[in-house]
Amino acid sequence: MSVSVRAPYAWTCEECGRRCEAPVWRVVDSRERPDVLSSRTGPDGFGAGLCQVACPGCGTRAYVEAPVLVLRAGAVVPTLFATSVAQLHEDATATVAELVEQARLAGAFAAGRFGGQVVRLPRRLLPFALSCDVERDLADPEAACRELAEHGAPTVTNYRYFLRGDIGRGGPVRGGRERSGRV
Repeated sequence: MSVSVRAPYAWTCEECGRRCEAPVWRVVDSRERPDVLSSRTGPDGFGAGLCQVACPGCGTRAYVEAPVLVLRAGAVVPTLFATSVAQLHEDATATVAELVEQARLAGAFAAGRFGGQVVRLPRRLLPFALSCDVERDLADPEAACRELAEHGAPTVTNYRYFLRGDIGRGGPVRGGRERSGRV
């Protein structure tokens, strides 16, 4: 049984108004699908369904807001739960537990149980958490945030809180969108 799975995701295109549906990642295990979690071109280089989806009518890209559990064996931050800003403001514990249990049943964890900590973040921040050198950034968070300045203040603020581990504990995650579309 595969740990990494996708699920249908529905959204309305902001450009043309079309109702769209596409498969997006629900659980991704780096041992099975390292290709899904790697990008050679930085935060905008991930394949469809992890961070963004494209409208089949006009091609406009939209951020995925559905929850995803990312398992990265050996990483500084090995378990990520990324979801919509709205869900982060609510209690997402049941969703996290559901995804961890789904991964456990598929054989993701040694001895059949999960014993780690899940770091929560906005799904729009996921490409940055995956493409940045988190270990280096933890050593100098302000330098890391300066490097992300071109992506807008919400991205910088949320990455700072991600590095501090505050997002799942009520850190600033805001619902607004800048011109760049970053959060």
